[in-house]
Parts: sequence; structure tokens; C-alpha cells
Amino acid sequence: MLPERQRDDDDWKRLSKAMTEIGGRTFIAAGQRNAEAIFDLGGELYQACLACHQRYLIDDQPDLMMQ
Repeated sequence: MLPERQRDDDDWKRLSKAMTEIGGRTFIAAGQRNAEAIFDLGGELYQACLACHQRYLIDDQPDLMMQ
């Protein structure tokens, strides 16, 4: 959600917040050693990543994570 990486005001923030929220829940589940919750959250995280990549990842751009 850093301003220099932000692509727009709505979807980018919403998708970034989803990643942060899921990551926080996964951190808690890991601390609890809850394998089932970690597995389920992995699926949620995949869907959040996929939604963002489908909207913002452009083939001729370098990997956004490497910038």
C-alpha cells in the first residue's frame, strides 16, 4: 500500500488489504500450529494473489515484487 507502488485508489488498496488481513490470520494460525487453518488460508491467499495478478500484472513488465 506504499504510495510509490500504488496503481489506483480502489482495487489496489482493497487487494492489498486482503493480503495483509490474510497474512495476519495465517501468522496467528502458524503460532497456534493449526495446520488445517494454514492450509485453508493458503487457498484464500492464492485467490487474493490471483485476483491482483489478473488485474495488475502486465506481461511486458518485470515482476512487480522485484522492483
